[in-house]
Amino acid sequence: MRMQLSRALSLFTLLGLAAKGQVAQAQSYVKLNELLYDEGRPGITVKETEVEAVVEFENQDKFNLLYVHDSMTGASPNGVVSSTTTVTGASAGAAGSGQLARGQNLTTFKDTRNAYNVGYTLQAGRLLALTGTYVYSKETDYLSQGGQLGFKLELNQKNTTLNGTARQTNDTISPTLPHAVEQKKRTAEYALSATQLLAPWALVNFGYTYGTNQGYLTEPYKKIMVGTAQYHEARPDSRLTQSVSAGIKVKPLDFAAVDLQYRYYWDDWKISSNTTQLRLLGEISESWLTAVTFRNYEQTGAYFWANSLPDAAGPPKYRSADVRLSPYKSQTLALSATYKLSESWSFDGMVAKYAQWVPQGEEEGGSVGLFNDNKAMLHAIVASLAAKYTF
Repeated sequence: MRMQLSRALSLFTLLGLAAKGQVAQAQSYVKLNELLYDEGRPGITVKETEVEAVVEFENQDKFNLLYVHDSMTGASPNGVVSSTTTVTGASAGAAGSGQLARGQNLTTFKDTRNAYNVGYTLQAGRLLALTGTYVYSKETDYLSQGGQLGFKLELNQKNTTLNGTARQTNDTISPTLPHAVEQKKRTAEYALSATQLLAPWALVNFGYTYGTNQGYLTEPYKKIMVGTAQYHEARPDSRLTQSVSAGIKVKPLDFAAVDLQYRYYWDDWKISSNTTQLRLLGEISESWLTAVTFRNYEQTGAYFWANSLPDAAGPPKYRSADVRLSPYKSQTLALSATYKLSESWSFDGMVAKYAQWVPQGEEEGGSVGLFNDNKAMLHAIVASLAAKYTF
């Protein structure tokens, strides 16, 4: 179930915590990363294996290969409102706290994903690098293929860096449902960012992204209650997304650094979000680096979202009870560390807790506050361990 898998995997991307390493990538290397995402029972569990290889040539060109295998099992809210929002025992909700997400029933599933990224970076000059990447991802009911072109330009004696990317993917959706037909979707995203060194101990960064989605954007496995009847959800066949970001990184002490980032997102489905991330890094010794990361995310709901609808003259044209399109707030707290065993070997470890709530006023029982699991709509543990060999 593609959309179920994407939901959990998107958390890893947003967190930026999947043991990517705090040591700057140097020369050629091979890296193996194992990651676990677990919402408890009967929620979603994802196990991910990632193998990354980068070969840097004498002229500073680079070839990179990334392989990712994900397996997912568990249960996810399906949009159908339960007669009660609290259950016990084996019927407990995805949050693992005895509460169903938005009071919806759960659908169990099992899926796997295999993905490949193959890229080459051409050092076109002393200050300019050009990158091309092919991306491929295959699941039981979903095939995605595409590419990305990018550049990196250094200016002002390398104190200013400009980055740009253009990415497009073409997807084929094949729902495993009776009478379902194959669907198509195309996604394009363009991003520009700039980094400016203010002092040897401080730099700032800014970014802007623009994206378009065209085609089949509906989640085929989700439903919505209209009165006492169940209908499949239906979303618009286009979506325009934009975001702006800014951040500052400072190193007030030789052994400590602070990284503060902010991102504002909005789209024509009337969803907007604010993301703030604070990261504190410390160098315990020449061999040990540690980091503490806190991330806060808040979003509004899509204009066509509702947990359920009254029984009127049939369902509206656009409708969804998907909790990912609803108003909610989430927080993440993570601890990570890197150990450099030698010039060739290093190891990364990370453990994080993710929690999600309905904002105050959206629904009765809504809650805010750092990891108040008593009211959490969903919470999960994320852990990873990676080994890297540089040569």
